[in-house]
Amino acid sequence: MAEVMGRERSGVAGGLILIGIGILLMTGWWWPGVMVVIGVALATERWLSGRAREAFVMLAIFLAIPVAIWSMTNLDIPWIWVIALTLIGLGAASFLKAMSSGPRG
Repeated sequence: MAEVMGRERSGVAGGLILIGIGILLMTGWWWPGVMVVIGVALATERWLSGRAREAFVMLAIFLAIPVAIWSMTNLDIPWIWVIALTLIGLGAASFLKAMSSGPRG
C-alpha cells in the first residue's frame, strides 16, 4: 500500500511539473518561472506526505528566488547585499534549528 501511495504522490508532482511547463511555454517566463514550477511540485509532494512544515519551507525557498531576482532587477539592489543577506539568513536558520533541537547528550 505504501508503494501505491508513493506512486500517487510522484504522479501528482509529475503532473504539476507538466502543467507548469505548459504554462511556461505559453507565457515564455522560463527564468525564474521554472523555479516556481519546481517549488510547487516539490512542496505538494511533501504536503501529501504529511510534512506540511517542510512543504511550506520548500515553497518559500523556491518562491524567494524569483522575488529576489525581480527585486534586484527592478529596484537596483546590489548583488553583494542579496548574497550577504542570504548567507546571514541561512546561517540564522541553521543556528536556530540547531538550538531548537535540544540537548544532544
